[in-house]
Amino acid sequence: MIPLYRSLLLFILLKCYFPEMNLFPGWANASAISEDNLCGPLSHIIVREGGEAILPIHKSRTGTFTWRFDTGNFFESFAKTEAGGKIWDIKDQFRGRLSSTENGSLIITNVTMNERNQYMEWADKGSCVQAFHLIIYKPLEAEDILIRHNITGKEMCNITLTCAVTQPQVTVSWDETNRTEVEGDTLHLYNVNSNVTYSCTAQNPISRASRTINPWDLCYKGAEPEELSPPTVVPLFGIALDTIDVKTGQGSLPLPPGNV
Repeated sequence: MIPLYRSLLLFILLKCYFPEMNLFPGWANASAISEDNLCGPLSHIIVREGGEAILPIHKSRTGTFTWRFDTGNFFESFAKTEAGGKIWDIKDQFRGRLSSTENGSLIITNVTMNERNQYMEWADKGSCVQAFHLIIYKPLEAEDILIRHNITGKEMCNITLTCAVTQPQVTVSWDETNRTEVEGDTLHLYNVNSNVTYSCTAQNPISRASRTINPWDLCYKGAEPEELSPPTVVPLFGIALDTIDVKTGQGSLPLPPGNV
């Protein structure tokens, strides 16, 4: 196989002599790059909306690092970094949001849900590229949780509760007061006790939110779930708060790679 740097040189020469040629189909996006040309497995970077993402350079890599994102048709360069925190050639759409660490890693701040997901890093003193997949989540809020109910027996207060979440990629569970939580979005209750409350909890990798309800009130007062208690948000660190709290660190998930 032709080394990557020779492939890039050949591409530049062909583009100079034949500018009308479409030279991208063979390696149009990250998924088309041979594994032999990758420095290692795809790195999944988890970040919250509005937060910052760090795309780390491997400690063995040196020189100038060219950063590119996958447009779906080709890899577009948007910045260059070097050790010592140097950064230049920043594209306008990233201006004011990029910086570099001491070893040349890239920092993207104020990440949005419309951010590019696939990023590549080329080193001028290396024959492989690093691939990154950015996974962006919105912090969950209690207002994202909707509790619906269906009363099947009012005299004994038999009721079915369903918890729906407006945000994608979340797990849902029910927690009875002082009892073990139940996985899943639907809860069937029979002969409900007036003193027992239930909480629906929604969680994604960066945050967790919950909403509490007393089914007895639904049977005998006709109250709607939204009126029963003020929304609460429970951070992943295990301390109950009345405000939103999220994980701010970077990390990786054992998720299947998307388009690399």
